[in-house]
Amino acid sequence: MPRSKVISKTDPVRQKRDQTKNRIVNSSLIISNGFIADFPCEHCRRNDYICMMSEDKAKCAACTYRGRPCERRFHSEKEWNDLKNAEDKVKSELEEAETELEKVFMAQQELFAKVRRLRKQKDFLKERGMSMRSHNQKVLEILDSKNPPTDAEVAVIDAEIMQEQLESHVLTATSGSLDAWLANPEQLPADLMGVVGDTSLELPALPRGSQ
Repeated sequence: MPRSKVISKTDPVRQKRDQTKNRIVNSSLIISNGFIADFPCEHCRRNDYICMMSEDKAKCAACTYRGRPCERRFHSEKEWNDLKNAEDKVKSELEEAETELEKVFMAQQELFAKVRRLRKQKDFLKERGMSMRSHNQKVLEILDSKNPPTDAEVAVIDAEIMQEQLESHVLTATSGSLDAWLANPEQLPADLMGVVGDTSLELPALPRGSQ
């Protein structure tokens, strides 16, 4: 019985067959255990293939299967520089925007405080107007009475008027001038010095004659 011919391992046909088999096996392993490359090789890019790579292989699955070099175009230095410049620009613009936003926020807080202060001043002025009308009414009642006011009564009325003027000065003064007045009372207007420290004067009730 004739014996089968044994093909030598150095036979070119067998070597080519074994190489093809190894490429197919390795390509399947890369596909099974590999990952999709962020930047595909030239072959996969031109043919719109999914470029599968493996950490322990230098070629992608497609190039391994073909038995061809896996040409991969690296990004140029210019592309890396352009990327860095773009990142620096965005970072700078972001910092400027955040600084501007902080300024706007602080200005908004100051505006809110100003609105609150003006509302309080408005309410105070309204109350002062009511008090002044009441005061003027008392003065008219005294002047309309048959008995003219005495010097002491006139002094009391003048003291009340000066007190109101003092309060008006304090209301309209800036914080700096108010602090200066409190620190140096001698700088107060001369016509207001007589009422500072004495706010207990009351208008006496006067007997009224028949109208």
